[in-house]
Amino acid sequence: MLDTHALIWWIFDLPKLGVKARTLINDRRNEILFSPASPWEMAIKISTGKLDIDVGDALTVFAQRGFVQLDIANSHLIALARLERIHGDPFDRMIVAQAMVEGATIMTEDAAIARYAVSTIGCG
Repeated sequence: MLDTHALIWWIFDLPKLGVKARTLINDRRNEILFSPASPWEMAIKISTGKLDIDVGDALTVFAQRGFVQLDIANSHLIALARLERIHGDPFDRMIVAQAMVEGATIMTEDAAIARYAVSTIGCG
């Protein structure tokens, strides 16, 4: 499951996304998940001028590449409500809750996410 910054680094082909991470993402044998919290966060960054991409175009690219956008299920909301308050970012908290419920590994550089009882892998 990709954190928002991993999605952004991937779509812009930024060098912050390391070779190992890029290889894992580009290997079509891997199911690449993302939370609807990520395009929501991207939309906010776009509206504040911090990101220059059309969120619709980004979603199209993700779909064409075969990335799977998880729906937000009741089980995710229950996990979110029970989630320890290690991280204050609501988008990251939803990503963590969804990954916990789905048993997914999160690709992230966010040290706060790594403090949760969830599997993580770095983007570098």
